[in-house]
This record gives sequence, structure tokens and C-alpha cells, in this order.
Amino acid sequence: MSNEDLLLLKSITDREGDIHDMIALAKTPGFNWKTVIEELYRQEEMTGRHFCRRLLDSVEVIEKRSGVRAPFYHQLANHCIDQAILEAAERWGARSLREIRRLVSFPDYRLRRRIAKLVKEGKLAVSEDGLFVRTRLD
Repeated sequence: MSNEDLLLLKSITDREGDIHDMIALAKTPGFNWKTVIEELYRQEEMTGRHFCRRLLDSVEVIEKRSGVRAPFYHQLANHCIDQAILEAAERWGARSLREIRRLVSFPDYRLRRRIAKLVKEGKLAVSEDGLFVRTRLD
């Protein structure tokens, strides 16, 4: 198992000492962050489950404790916001920015930008009454 696979696995297990292990893995020569994000997307696609929030939490703690920053941080944060918005719309029936904001704790400007992207991609639609509707493309 590669160091990148180990870091991803440890990010979702939430066991004592995993953060220290992840910091050590991230500091190994030749560690490839691109492999980590690509494998995350592959695992989410294969399982239909989203592990992105767990990984985001882990990379934030890694940076805070060691100063090592994942170069895909913003990409991962946007992916997490997108998944949270889609889940809010699909699972919890959130149809307005106010309802989404109540369930997804990110600033309005980020939510608006991500919602616009999801509408453009066809993952969310805007109904005649101006409310959001989850579409089934993925």
C-alpha cells in the first residue's frame, strides 16, 4: 500500500495517533498529493459515498499542527461544499439559499458561487418559483 493510500485510509478511520502518522506520511520524500485527491474521487465514484469531509478535516489538522499544506486544499473544500449542497437539496429537501445555509455552514458568497456552478453543470436546477431542485445526473 502506498503512502498516499495510507494517508487517505487514515483520514477516514479517525483512530488515535492517525494524525501523527498522516503528518509523517505527508513529509516523506516524493509524497504525491495529486494521487491522494485522485484516489478520493475514485473511491467516492466506486462506493457512492463521500469521504471528502473527513479528508478535509484531516488536511486542516495536518496543516495546523505541522505547517504542511495539501496543494489541493481549495479544490477539496469546493468539492465538499458541492457535496454538502447536493445532499442538503436531495436528502433534507433544502430548496433555498436560506435552507441550504442552515444545513451547510459556509459563507453565503461561497454557497452562491458553488450553487451557480452546480446549476451550470446541471446538478441543480432552478424551479419556476426560484427554488433549487436536485437533478439526477450523477
